[in-house]
Amino acid sequence: MTVWAARWTFDTASQADGRCGLEHVKVELEVLMTLPEWHPKRHADPRLEQAWPGYLASLTGHEMGHRANGVKAAFAVRDALAAMAPMEDCQALTTAADSSANAAFGSYMNADVEFDRQTNHGATQIMRLP
Repeated sequence: MTVWAARWTFDTASQADGRCGLEHVKVELEVLMTLPEWHPKRHADPRLEQAWPGYLASLTGHEMGHRANGVKAAFAVRDALAAMAPMEDCQALTTAADSSANAAFGSYMNADVEFDRQTNHGATQIMRLP
């Protein structure tokens, strides 16, 4: 299982022309990937023991797809905030910036759901064990 979350912060500041702009934009991404660990016993099925590394590699590959969506989400948030034009009012800019960042973030949350739908939660990518 892989879960990710992006958080962003920024400051607003008056510019020389009197409008309000964003400063000190910071986007953080946290990814938590949980993978199984198996230590075969002496009498483990040799076919299973032989297949395990391939299974784990294919499972990891699928989970890295989820991680990639998180990375793309963080960059999309960064880009959305970088594209914010200065506004007359700092509160309006804050509201618009958060709305834009949330929209960018949400599109990748949807992409993650779509990734699982397309891969049947990894069934089309993950090798089956004997």
